[in-house]
Amino acid sequence: MPRLPDPPDIDWDDQGRLWDRRYGDIYFSRDDGLAETRLTFLDGCGLPQAWAGRARFAIGELGFGTGLNVLATMQAWRATRPPGGVLSLHSIEAHLLDRADAARALGAFPELADHAAELLAKWPVRCRAPQTLWFERDRVCLTIHQGDAEAVLASLEARFDAWFLDGFAPARNGAMWTSSVFAHLARLSAPGARAATFSSAAAVRDGLAGAGFAVARLAGYGRKRHRLIAQFPGVAAAPAPPRRVAVIGAGIAGAGVTDALIRRGVAVCVYDRAPRIADAASGNPAGLVSLRLDRGPLGPFFLAAYLAAVVRYRALGGGVFASCGLRQLALPAPALADFRADPPLPPDWFRPDTDGVVLSHAGVLNPPAAIAAMLAGADLRLGAAIDPSAIDADAVVIAAGAGLAGFGASAFAPIALSRGQIDWVAGGRHRQALSDGGYVAPFAGGAVYGATFAPSAPGVEPVVTPQDSAANRNVLVRLAADLADQPVAGARAGVRATLPDRLPLCGLCPDTDKWAGVHPQDWAGAAMARRAGLYLLGGFGARGLTFSPLLGEALAAEMCGEPSPLAQGWRAALDPARFLRRALRRHKPDPV
Repeated sequence: MPRLPDPPDIDWDDQGRLWDRRYGDIYFSRDDGLAETRLTFLDGCGLPQAWAGRARFAIGELGFGTGLNVLATMQAWRATRPPGGVLSLHSIEAHLLDRADAARALGAFPELADHAAELLAKWPVRCRAPQTLWFERDRVCLTIHQGDAEAVLASLEARFDAWFLDGFAPARNGAMWTSSVFAHLARLSAPGARAATFSSAAAVRDGLAGAGFAVARLAGYGRKRHRLIAQFPGVAAAPAPPRRVAVIGAGIAGAGVTDALIRRGVAVCVYDRAPRIADAASGNPAGLVSLRLDRGPLGPFFLAAYLAAVVRYRALGGGVFASCGLRQLALPAPALADFRADPPLPPDWFRPDTDGVVLSHAGVLNPPAAIAAMLAGADLRLGAAIDPSAIDADAVVIAAGAGLAGFGASAFAPIALSRGQIDWVAGGRHRQALSDGGYVAPFAGGAVYGATFAPSAPGVEPVVTPQDSAANRNVLVRLAADLADQPVAGARAGVRATLPDRLPLCGLCPDTDKWAGVHPQDWAGAAMARRAGLYLLGGFGARGLTFSPLLGEALAAEMCGEPSPLAQGWRAALDPARFLRRALRRHKPDPV
């Protein structure tokens, strides 16, 4: 399967209607697409009545198309949103329209113009990575998944309250209406979840019924004789999101989850031993936001993190982030050939170069300014000792960077500390970032460059050293020799936290007391025991600026009982308990 999804094969008929030639079908009704959406999907799922009084409501959609269903739902939500409510929409699309074609199609619905303008301004990138788009005014969180419906559904771990089944007709797009798809819909449905579709084909009726839904056929819209509604067994029970969360750590990890919680209306108190925010490694005056090019199964995760970071930092405004672009050099020949032949992003985001690749939207972040913006609205408690067990909150997140190793709750994790130093020059007007392991990037009319990696020990304060400045200067000379005669304007050192697999920790803290010393036959279950309400977020290493927005969003969604933007496999790879499970597997005796 290619990394980049195929674009749709579309055409416009003489009446301005959008067709997909691949499937031989139209995107919405010949009569009135918006009226059909309201009848088929909103009324079919009992909306807006079903979300009345709900703090959280989640809708899954198969077939994003032009975004018409999403816009109609957002319009209804704005008019009827419960106080403090958050709406989560997860939509799957195999062939994403480009922004211009979506804008042309949505121009037929002037009553949705305001919502359409917001969506088009945030239109996702065509790629195989989930992208979350926030509409803060209405507290709507839209995540777009691109790919085959069955594969995307299989990757999700969530509970949805409603389903819009709006792919092309079963006779034209059978892959979206298989028994496996319906089984996944059942697996992902909350008790009492409703589903609605324009199709009344027998395969759809039988598929929904076979998956456990109670199905009814109703009169269709316009020329369609019938449509289907369905309901999953059980009684709807709304999750109770936390009202107050404590975040330990006022660096980039803590800022990411705080930012995501505040968008959801959760009160957040941020604690840090330091007297100011961004006091540790996150306090560097500049840092690179870029894509880790990975050809393994986690490649889409790194892509999702990169896109989320670019989108969030741009939205902060105020000169916090500059997309200067990055030329990534010295890739191994097989990897370079692979990414040339099979790129992960469209040409306006990713293009091969003579000896590497260019990431057009990568750039330089001002971390202290970004953190200050992301912590705005939080209650800051700085310069004091912290005991997580003594904090009065519904949930606690330990996101203390290198300080993560000093908390008893995270003592099980094999956290290693590494010292890193950057230097910068004041002149030279460097315009584009360059990287080949080390990097040089535009900064304050000059350039920032580095960074060093060296083992560090707990409690050792990082200091700038001549040896590291010399090592960084070698990077500068190698990548931008024309800047070598510029005077050094400053340097800064910090300590990073990393894990042996070079992946972060993100999720509920395991309860090590409940697995230590138990009988071998109970090890697997014991390792899954968690400390309710206590979360770990850290081990970002040198990629904290890129990881923070996505992982903050994922952790906030988990705490609030919302569908996660992370695939199941990614969540397992980042689960703090993964090291316990590995240890248990290593020490489990052979069966007798």
